[in-house]
Amino acid sequence: DGSGYLSKYTIDGKLIELKWVTGMNAPKGIRTHKNMLYVTALDEIIGIDKTTGKVVKTIPVEGAKFLNDIAVDAGGNVWLLVIANGEGPDPLVRVDAQTLDVQLHTSPIDGYGIAVDPGGSAYVTGYTDSSNFPTVGPFQAESAGVDDAFVAKIVERGDTPGIVFQGSSPPAWFLKNASAP
Repeated sequence: DGSGYLSKYTIDGKLIELKWVTGMNAPKGIRTHKNMLYVTALDEIIGIDKTTGKVVKTIPVEGAKFLNDIAVDAGGNVWLLVIANGEGPDPLVRVDAQTLDVQLHTSPIDGYGIAVDPGGSAYVTGYTDSSNFPTVGPFQAESAGVDDAFVAKIVERGDTPGIVFQGSSPPAWFLKNASAP
């Protein structure tokens, strides 16, 4: 409804401005890259100039019910997790820093947190109820209940766009490591 906002605080937690950036729809994830502050809202990524607090770009993500966590790699590409419709695994999104092209990729996992390392590999955390979830050197090799947690490292392979996990086609991306903590 546009009533979401960001507050600005000092490094030691003192409020500077309660409604520093306003007009957002349910802001959730937040990350910085250089002078840009990226925020996920219901179905869009909002780019805010950190110096002025002005919204300088809005990137819609079609088909998103709401956007979840966000990460930014060294090249300024934005990665985020999408809750699409609650009917199966949710997509992973990569937004190209230069073109702002939104690449929506299907994924066989439900993710809740995301981070990107300096080499461009994405790490997704989440849970699975799969009895045959692919693992490499897992801490826990067998299911221990209804839902088991995981950390998956997703690494680019080849030049075909898309995120496809091991065993899928085309093999543009693959699940390199998944283990239950």
